[in-house]
Amino acid sequence: GSRGHGRRHPPVRRILVEPGDGDAAVVAAEIDGALVAAAIAAPRLHHGFDIETWAVLDQAVPRGRDIRIGFEDTLVLPDGRPAPDNASLVAEAALRYGS
Repeated sequence: GSRGHGRRHPPVRRILVEPGDGDAAVVAAEIDGALVAAAIAAPRLHHGFDIETWAVLDQAVPRGRDIRIGFEDTLVLPDGRPAPDNASLVAEAALRYGS
């Protein structure tokens, strides 16, 4: 076979870092580290599930990663109280992460 004639695809615009089972913040950091080690420079969007969402975001923001928050991720505020709506999750993230 000839070299350099692999499948062509559009450039990667953003990578979704979506940890599943285990310690989600640790898994997200490991995924991020693997991407750095592989010299993959595409922006990354981190998010989590349930209460672990906040730990995932806590480790992503200092690294300059994009984050996502909303009812599709978690129904609770960082202290475990139920969030009344999506807006309260977004407001909490803005206060917590300064934007």
